[in-house]
Formats: sequence, structure tokens, C-alpha cells
Amino acid sequence: QRRYALLSAQVRRERGARGGLGAALTRACFTFVKHYIVQRGVLDGAHGFVAAAAKAQETFWRYLAAGWDERSP
Repeated sequence: QRRYALLSAQVRRERGARGGLGAALTRACFTFVKHYIVQRGVLDGAHGFVAAAAKAQETFWRYLAAGWDERSP
């Protein structure tokens, strides 16, 4: 999961997108809500919760990694 997030972050940086801790937390929360509530993952019970949490975690790592390399010397 983290490997794919890092690859996606690299693509985002090449396109000029930015990231960071604030963006990572915000996007991860919205991703969880989107997958758990909007796309009705709640109807799947624990499986839906785990799937939404995994997607939110991947989104968090992607945006954090995109911002991390911006600050690297």
C-alpha cells in the first residue's frame, strides 16, 4: 500500500501538485467519508470499514509523500 502511495506521489509531484501534513489529513478524512458513507461501505459492516480505512491510509501516505519531497534539500 505504501509503495503504491509513493509511486502516486511521484506522479503528483511531476504534475506540479503539492502535498503536506495538512493536505494529507484533510484528504484522508474526506476519502474515508467518501468510501464509507457516500459509496455505502457502511452497508458492508466491518469489511466496508476496513476497506475505507485502507483507502484513507493510502491517500494519507500519498499526500504526505508528495509534500515531503518538496521540503527536501
